[in-house]
Amino acid sequence: MMKSVVDHYNNGQYAQFIECLAKPYYHSRRLMVVTRGSETISVEIRVDQFIEPLLKHDFRADKIAHLLVIIGEVFLRGLDFADPILKNPEYTALLEQSKILFQGVYDTEALRDAARELDKRVERYHHAILTTRKLGDYDSAKLWIQKAVELEPLNVDVKREQKAINLKDERQSIDQPTVFNTRISSLDDQQPWCNILSIDGGGIRGIIPAVWLMEIERKLRQPISSTFHVIAGTSTGAIIAAGLSTPSLTQKGKPRYQAHDLVQLYRTKVDQVFTKSSSMWATIRASFLQAPQYLDDGRQRLFEEYFSTVKLSNALAELVVPSVKAESNVTDTFTRQSAVNDTSKDFFLRDILMCTTAAPTYFPAYSFNNTVYVDGGVQANNPAMIAYSHALRINRSSTDKSRIRLLSLGTGDYVPDPLHPTANRDLLFWYRNRQTVLKVVTDVPQSNIDMQLGDIIGDEYYRWQVWLANPIQLDDIQPPTIDRLIDLAHEQLEEMEAYDNSQRLGCLIEKLRSPEETFT
Repeated sequence: MMKSVVDHYNNGQYAQFIECLAKPYYHSRRLMVVTRGSETISVEIRVDQFIEPLLKHDFRADKIAHLLVIIGEVFLRGLDFADPILKNPEYTALLEQSKILFQGVYDTEALRDAARELDKRVERYHHAILTTRKLGDYDSAKLWIQKAVELEPLNVDVKREQKAINLKDERQSIDQPTVFNTRISSLDDQQPWCNILSIDGGGIRGIIPAVWLMEIERKLRQPISSTFHVIAGTSTGAIIAAGLSTPSLTQKGKPRYQAHDLVQLYRTKVDQVFTKSSSMWATIRASFLQAPQYLDDGRQRLFEEYFSTVKLSNALAELVVPSVKAESNVTDTFTRQSAVNDTSKDFFLRDILMCTTAAPTYFPAYSFNNTVYVDGGVQANNPAMIAYSHALRINRSSTDKSRIRLLSLGTGDYVPDPLHPTANRDLLFWYRNRQTVLKVVTDVPQSNIDMQLGDIIGDEYYRWQVWLANPIQLDDIQPPTIDRLIDLAHEQLEEMEAYDNSQRLGCLIEKLRSPEETFT
């Protein structure tokens, strides 16, 4: 019946449209009563009697409202359906019916209740999509999207989630290295902007910012060291920062490693970092006396392999690496500028990395240059403010504070429920905390450093972070964990893009490619 109704309306057959709606749908029951004279047509319709059977047959509230409006519009034409050029003598009556219909769209309690229920169903589907995607169950998320689209094709939130899922399917393989432009821009050619990169500490979770930087290099088709003037990193972030700043052995001014290479380091070499003693006594001692769990040997071999004889002064960008003096608990920051100005401070990168990655309880404190150091994350796990202050200090005369851009990369954050700190973040958790989850997606500042830099730099401060469903330890190097971290890194970029966030990768790339900064 409704198919015929719609067809008549679309074909401009308004008399048939009205008469079709007046046909009995069950025994003698009708949606409206039509009385047709030789040249006129009169209609009697009660909104509640019209709506009730449609709702019982699961018609959508918004579609019913739309149908009422269409009928009202037809009545407003006042046509003589026998001769559409003429006015219907019953025009006044039709006009009154139109008013009743239009008023019924807004005032009918049954329709309002049904509309609210429809909104709840769409919201429920949206939450199901969000939670299943957050848990990595993409097949279920796609099924929920299908249901939601059938129910409400134009729902904005559902379309955003659909876009995020589609972006996942378009991911480029992490095994594929980046092809850089033949000619790479020099940072000296890119004034007046000062671009700063800051990378948090976080052990194995460092693969998250490594993936993000890989995507930036792919989009720009040039190395990170040719994009950012200052590169700061703490602990695992320092490994990434140093890797991206290490010069090539054969090509002057070009980096030895891409971000892609560092992603592969986390995937294939990280087990060398976390090496334990084969001594049973050492294992027992570590368990009961809170002694370091791992030896220095693995880290030292890895850093020697990747950085060999590279010194701090050789870095392609202004490298900033905080560490902490164990005795005084004071932060000591290694910088390229200090190495250039004072050769006694021009240390090997491998030694600097041993200092900043000496995480307490995981690794022994590292003795170097007559000082004992521990992990920089003890005092400055997020080195963004240190990087910003250093950028101002080294360019006091030339740096315009209003033309500083800072990208700060987190390594995943887990904030336990204060009432249930040990609870797992299952489907119910993501549902209950959906608004907070979306707030993380839109990257509202989450710490004092974020808030301060947000106030100072404004829209040119970018903070990328992910919210972990469960805490992931620094040394959790199981393949499923690494795969999930890679997935989370991609998810964050896809969410920011789908939700059209000002922090999204596309927005940052557009600015980094701005005409005044593009070298051609």
